[in-house]
Amino acid sequence: MNVYHAIKESLHALTHLSSVGLRQQLLNALWESLRATHHIPLTFADEATFLYNGDAERVQWNGDFNRWGGQSSPPSQGKRMGKSDMWMLERHFPSDARLDYKIVLNGKHWMLDPANPFVCVSGYGASSELRMPMFFYPPALSRRADVKPGTMSETFTIQSRHLGYAINFSVYTPSGSEHRSNLPVMYATDGHEYASDEMGGVAVALDNLIHDKRIKPVLAVFIDPRNPANPDDNRRMEQYACNPKFLKFVTEELVPLIDATYRTAPTPDARLMLGTSMGGLCAAYFAAKASSVFHLVAIQSPAFWNKPEIFQLIEHAPLVPMRFYMSVGLIYDLHANARRMRDLLELRGYELFYREFNQSHSWGNWRGQMEELLRYFWGTVPSHTHHATSHVPNDFVFLPPTKVIRYTVGRRAKVSLKLYDRFGKTAAALVDKYQTTGRYTVEIPKDQLEGGVYFYQLCIDKLNRTKTIMVR
Repeated sequence: MNVYHAIKESLHALTHLSSVGLRQQLLNALWESLRATHHIPLTFADEATFLYNGDAERVQWNGDFNRWGGQSSPPSQGKRMGKSDMWMLERHFPSDARLDYKIVLNGKHWMLDPANPFVCVSGYGASSELRMPMFFYPPALSRRADVKPGTMSETFTIQSRHLGYAINFSVYTPSGSEHRSNLPVMYATDGHEYASDEMGGVAVALDNLIHDKRIKPVLAVFIDPRNPANPDDNRRMEQYACNPKFLKFVTEELVPLIDATYRTAPTPDARLMLGTSMGGLCAAYFAAKASSVFHLVAIQSPAFWNKPEIFQLIEHAPLVPMRFYMSVGLIYDLHANARRMRDLLELRGYELFYREFNQSHSWGNWRGQMEELLRYFWGTVPSHTHHATSHVPNDFVFLPPTKVIRYTVGRRAKVSLKLYDRFGKTAAALVDKYQTTGRYTVEIPKDQLEGGVYFYQLCIDKLNRTKTIMVR
């Protein structure tokens, strides 16, 4: 039996122990070990076990996997485990999936998973993050002390004559850009979120990839759809829905301003339009209607449902040497229309890098693609080498094996050291006597034990310590 299933078996057994004191001590020890090793939720291969430890009448897990409660099958209601306050929900997901979720207590209180440190941030707040064993974030998405960051400008405001109102934007310039010219430029819709380290992570990825010389230096323009006078007024649904006024704002007002202000390469081959969801629809619209300005287009989880005419626009657009990156999630995302657009782009002969992920409509998904996306357009190695790789775990990694137990006796005292197996049964009585002041080392009799999960309980007078250990 592997460690993952041994832990689940242990949880089931311990929650049914008749001794309340022993049950609580062993469960607490196992729970704290799972927390400390980031194993809540528990995952192995394609299995996921959600856990909650606390007082409740009802516990449910809602997230990307059930449309946040909108999908009733399979059920997301947890089951109380035995006589404890521990709750469990078992599900199956692809082994490389990454999904957002929250715990719902008693049908009304939505909360982050207090035992899970991994959080995904969106424009609607934070959610807990389930990471299956073969999922990983590319290292380029983490800030590094050895990398000198580029410069993020102050927020600029431009009064658009085409839109009839003001637009905010900010500009990322790569480190050392004062010595460079002909910089390619990436324009991002939902710019305030793409610019955020916690959401889009664009600046972090640019800093690391440019520093490591894995991409060319790139300038980035982040266009904020929110009303500068009232940030709660987000105008993205109006701006990104194949809006010719927004297209003219970007192509006739913003692009000329950026080219006049910075040392850019003022050509379509050096300009990228990036967007996700409605912004992905907008990027496709720019491909159809602004190909004289943008030859590079990146589309993430596109909301083509909002304007189905986008397919006809692409079908009848002038054929120019454009390059596309398009990605979509497979778990309640928008993959049917993405596949339709993929087929259309390929039929028309465009260069296309297309990817599907076992994720959903989330910044955790889009952020994780940023290294791949940037390397596809501006990588210093051929694009066919940019496919993501995965860390494939050989087994569930929990705790290192314990060979000895060490403790200190401050003054002469009665000492008891017991070893319990994963079912809560006594496996060995290692110490049961008075000991004088000193430090002690007790070997685990591993030759007499099966490998697996154990607990030791150390009592020195009134002091009591219970911990989870692995024996191999």
